[in-house]
Amino acid sequence: MTIGTYEMVQVCNLTQTGTDLSVHCTGGMGSGTFTGKVHGRKISWSLSSNSAAGSMNQVYQAELVSPTKFEGTVTIIPLGAAGDLSGVLCPASSDDKVCRALK
Repeated sequence: MTIGTYEMVQVCNLTQTGTDLSVHCTGGMGSGTFTGKVHGRKISWSLSSNSAAGSMNQVYQAELVSPTKFEGTVTIIPLGAAGDLSGVLCPASSDDKVCRALK
């Protein structure tokens, strides 16, 4: 994902149960477990956290552009920072080159 000129890699494991989404991520934005929703081709997840700098909320909104890829936005509230988000969905059994590199 890219926020301003800052590019970072975030590796996330997504687990879908019905329309509910559980997401655990590690990488550029730190580690955390997110909750989210699936609505057709649209997915969203968010994480609220408190730190010495105050309360923040990371909001991710994306749409599937193919069976294995998504694109969207990430917004950091209340900082007003926003950026582009894209990703590759890798089933646990995937032998795709990109997926193998992320495991």
